[in-house]
Amino acid sequence: DVYHSSWFLTILAFLILSTSLCIYRNTPLMLREMRSFREHATESSLRAFSHQAEYATALPADTVSQRLGNYLQGQGFRSKTGTPNETGDVLISAKAGSYHRIGYILTHTAIVVICLGGLIDGNIPLKVQQLMGWKKIETRDIPQSEVAAASRLSPANLSFRGGVTIPEGAGADVIFINIADGYLVQDLPFDIMLKKFRVEHYPTGQPKSFESDITLIDKTTQESVSRTISVNHPLIY
Repeated sequence: DVYHSSWFLTILAFLILSTSLCIYRNTPLMLREMRSFREHATESSLRAFSHQAEYATALPADTVSQRLGNYLQGQGFRSKTGTPNETGDVLISAKAGSYHRIGYILTHTAIVVICLGGLIDGNIPLKVQQLMGWKKIETRDIPQSEVAAASRLSPANLSFRGGVTIPEGAGADVIFINIADGYLVQDLPFDIMLKKFRVEHYPTGQPKSFESDITLIDKTTQESVSRTISVNHPLIY
């Protein structure tokens, strides 16, 4: 039962912590970079770029600025034209692809959400109760009515998955949750009774379908629900 083992849940918790710290540290910076332009680049720093080119033109500065802005927009860039400096020079800053940083944020957030789901599915509250000795795994093969309270779970349990075998004409109000080398008894908020079980076969003798006529009675409202369930057609209550 790897996914409910203590060491696996510890790894999940560490992954949640480390990834959350990455998001906390990097997201504000990325959001600022997405909104900002390099408006204070100097001419000398622009000349130092490994990819740079210079062009001379006799056109007025306003015309050049307008044409450059239209060209950049046509190439998919967002641009921002600065105000002229003391010498009349104008810096046009442009950027594209900055919103790709959203992928980093969403991907790392998804990792945290998925790991949180795994941590919740690991049933940490139950592990804490076992560690404190409040709950104990039952390993004996005894009737469920003889299972001690320390090995039973309340119907108020938020979520669980288990099974129980019910013969025709009988009923049950518990399921068994397999844990490690034993089990816990999960009390249900309803009684479920099996009236009839049917199996249909193909001419070859292979099973064709399994059907069960069941009745469910809510312990609180005494509401009774009768259904026929089959493969891929369960009763949802």
